[in-house]
Amino acid sequence: MDENFVGLNKNNNPDLVNKTKQEIVLRNREYLKINDVTDVVSFDENGVILESGFGSISVDGAELRVTRLATGSGEIEIEGKIGGVVFFEAREKPEKKGVFGRRRT
Repeated sequence: MDENFVGLNKNNNPDLVNKTKQEIVLRNREYLKINDVTDVVSFDENGVILESGFGSISVDGAELRVTRLATGSGEIEIEGKIGGVVFFEAREKPEKKGVFGRRRT
């Protein structure tokens, strides 16, 4: 069986994902670096939602800013007051926030 096989999608077809290594570096809750990022879904000073080869990633905090985005290598660096990082499976989608929608409190 293919090592990238993770199950069947909603159409009962094999669901394959890119199984590259993903590295995440968090320093002092002020600096975050993530590779294997395929898309920045939304961002503002309070949150960033990313898509990666392993699924969606939601970064919450305050005074957040994207200081580096390398689309070729799929690497992103975020600085600010990082309050949390949440990972979603490839099929789950986090709620859009910021510029494209508002957070529910």
